[in-house]
Amino acid sequence: MCQLHPAHLPEATKSQENQLDTELGSDRIAYSMISRVSPDGELALLHLINASWMAGSLPHTWKQADIVPIPKSKEPTSSKLVSLISVLGKMTERMMLNYLLWKHGPLHHNIFGYTRGVGTEESLSTLLSLVSLHKALVVFINLEKAFELTRRQAIESLLLHKRVSGQILA
Repeated sequence: MCQLHPAHLPEATKSQENQLDTELGSDRIAYSMISRVSPDGELALLHLINASWMAGSLPHTWKQADIVPIPKSKEPTSSKLVSLISVLGKMTERMMLNYLLWKHGPLHHNIFGYTRGVGTEESLSTLLSLVSLHKALVVFINLEKAFELTRRQAIESLLLHKRVSGQILA
């Protein structure tokens, strides 16, 4: 059974703490608010997060997003849409990911998402180094909602293979 510890809370907010509070999520909570919470507030928040972990799901409000148009710098007349989700939800997901990485080890070496310090450049560099001496056909696919559309049994099977067990599979 996983119980996230109070030490995990500052760890999950420290990477975001130096950012300006311009990224308020749908809950209108900023990272700086969480980083300044009292010890009693930390324990209450941790209790809520652990209850969410034990239930096997995040509260619905932590998954809601505000869609905000941001003007493109090179095309001021057009904009891109950005989803601002709950800071508490993002922080909880980060805490759980850190726990799982600590408990079960790193993700597969060809998975570049959700890996601290790894970006698009590393994935493209790896791809190019693998095909540089060969003819290759490369297809880039953006699978919208890929995780949501994946069969639950396939995900559970892979997690069991990595020896993940407990409430996360509930």
